[in-house]
Amino acid sequence: MTTQESRRILIVSDVHANYRALKAVIDRFGSADEIWCLGDIVEFGPSPAKCIDLLRECGARTVQGNHDEDFTGEESKENGWASWDAEVTTEHLKYLAGLPATLTIHLDGSSFFLVHGSPRDHFWGSLVPNDSLEAVREKIAGCDADYILSGHTHVPMFLQAADQLIVNAGAAGQPEDGDSRAQCMLYENRSFRFERVEYDLDALADDYQSCGLPDDLKKEVLSWQKA
Repeated sequence: MTTQESRRILIVSDVHANYRALKAVIDRFGSADEIWCLGDIVEFGPSPAKCIDLLRECGARTVQGNHDEDFTGEESKENGWASWDAEVTTEHLKYLAGLPATLTIHLDGSSFFLVHGSPRDHFWGSLVPNDSLEAVREKIAGCDADYILSGHTHVPMFLQAADQLIVNAGAAGQPEDGDSRAQCMLYENRSFRFERVEYDLDALADDYQSCGLPDDLKKEVLSWQKA
């Protein structure tokens, strides 16, 4: 039996409807005891429904991101991101709308605060390496967790703020650092490590071509993926 002290956690963020990337990460590290997702499951990618389904099948503990919130809005359902994928159902929208903005998880005698943005601005807050200590303190004010896990910026990061460690898991589906491999993080034996996983970019391009996304958006988003 796996003890609590040796639990292995796979952490992903900013999947952005890129099923190929998410599936590659889970295939590689799916033996983890738990999966934590830091939001933005949907938008920009060709496979929102499949990404939601996969995370649910894996029992991922997930917080809501700004794009998840946007996806469930009336405008998105009528003529936006949620309108063009025939596989997106009311159940998918209910799932996204019901996700919590934050989660606090206790493990290994420590507390982990999961949020897409920051403790002070759950959806849009950005914790970045060049923040001053004063700015960081303001952004995390009121959060006393040992570890703050966030996404949103698409940039992997460790940032020490006094006795708190801020960790950004990067982006599984849409990295923005010039490396197209899917980004994720593992927590094991009381430490974190970043991982990158290769996946088939040509297959992703095929997914875009066969999905219902308007052609102008396909070209724009594919240019981001291959940047």
